[in-house]
Amino acid sequence: MSTARDSTRERILTAARALLVERSYHGTGIDEIARAAGVTRQAVYGYHFGSKAELLTAMVDHVDRVEGVAALFEPVERAKDAVGALRALVRAVAELWPRIGDLARVLDGARHTDPAAEAAWRSRAVVRRRGIGRLMARVKLEGLLAPGWTQAAATDLALGLLSPQLHAFLVGECGWTRSNYVTRVEAILVGTLVRTGRAAPAPRRSTRSRGS
Repeated sequence: MSTARDSTRERILTAARALLVERSYHGTGIDEIARAAGVTRQAVYGYHFGSKAELLTAMVDHVDRVEGVAALFEPVERAKDAVGALRALVRAVAELWPRIGDLARVLDGARHTDPAAEAAWRSRAVVRRRGIGRLMARVKLEGLLAPGWTQAAATDLALGLLSPQLHAFLVGECGWTRSNYVTRVEAILVGTLVRTGRAAPAPRRSTRSRGS
């Protein structure tokens, strides 16, 4: 059952996300977040969050919840084999970044100059690396990892290819459609990391969509 404290906490987190996206990281202060949430600055820090880093980390978790991020990745866990899981991962990421990419760009832009932003970014990066690392362990366990690749190196490549920065560049700047992104990134990941001759064929996709 939701309590008044929970409701207030959610208002603070919702306000923080909206203001950060609208005004940028350095253009948003705790006073503005408190006003937008209808609470005092002391309530933000003293009652709900102990620091700005804690507030931002909680906001990232909040965004994951409200955007249904966990459900996006359920097909990865349910996949019958590692190659199917790789393909499901790419599709999940193609849905993920349009939902939370605005916040990811804000934190990415601020993390090099602000420790609180770096802490929030790092908390999510650790989760992403752990999840992709588990998948690459599965690829290796099933005997599918291509020669010359270690589990760690395969994880590094997947993290780069599935990063919000690359998605923003390819889809936002280059104009790739979602279908382009999924098909091409799948082809790179499976073609590079999976042992030749062991990958199942990719599912047929519609050829109607156009893009770069």
